[in-house]
Amino acid sequence: THSVTVCARMRGDLGLALLLLLSAAVKCNSMSPPGKPVLLSCRSPEKETFTCWWEPGSDGGLPTTHRLYYERERLEGTYECPDYRSKGRNSCFFDKNHTSIWVDYYLTVVASNALGNATSDTFKMEVMEIVKPNAPENVRLLVEEREDSPCLHVRWEPPYNTDTKSGWVTIKYELRVKQENGNKWEEYMSGTQTHISLYSVSPGLVYMVQVRCRLDHGFWSEWSNSTYVEIPNYLQNERWFWILVSTLSAIPFLAAMCILVIKRKHVKQCILPPVPGPKIRGVDVQLLKV
Repeated sequence: THSVTVCARMRGDLGLALLLLLSAAVKCNSMSPPGKPVLLSCRSPEKETFTCWWEPGSDGGLPTTHRLYYERERLEGTYECPDYRSKGRNSCFFDKNHTSIWVDYYLTVVASNALGNATSDTFKMEVMEIVKPNAPENVRLLVEEREDSPCLHVRWEPPYNTDTKSGWVTIKYELRVKQENGNKWEEYMSGTQTHISLYSVSPGLVYMVQVRCRLDHGFWSEWSNSTYVEIPNYLQNERWFWILVSTLSAIPFLAAMCILVIKRKHVKQCILPPVPGPKIRGVDVQLLKV
């Protein structure tokens, strides 16, 4: 009996070992080297820094790391991304110390895990070709009342990280306006000015305004968030004002007329009093009447 029990236990241990071995084999077969990453794009908001983004491939079922490497024209050697954190996951940020214009960059991303590596296609770029600024900020709207029609004054500020004082960059602006429930935008160019006045707005309507910009001959920025303003209906308000004034002015006049009608006899006596009789002694009143 003891021998039978020992044999049964050995068979159970052997089955468990075979099961674990089979599970490990299946798991190994499901693991693989990482998939090929893809460098998506690079962008410079102000010609002084830039950021590049990539899309990872499969991780092969294993912990996988991604590293960006670059070579630069007029600079010998291969260098790694200086900052993986500032712009989020799957990105590389190049600060001012690592950014140069008028030279080509050659970038690749390498994915690595325990079973191997995968390298993206080389991405060639030049900073001046990837300039796309941030949207203008702090858009402000002011309505001016005028005799013929209202005027809408629009002001905004350049992107916060763009140096406009040194003359290093030239920013041009474009503005678009539409009625809140309308479908068609009206676009206006303001050149390098950060303000514009619109004289084609209609009283009593709500308008939405957006602004965008570009640096020199780079790409246009995204449109700013919509800013809303309601144009007061001055003419209608003025009409109701005069109607109210006329009504209030008419009340005392009508009240006075009513009083005169009610007390007309008394008023007549006040305005046209009776002629008093003669007071001279010896004069016959009857003779005066004849």
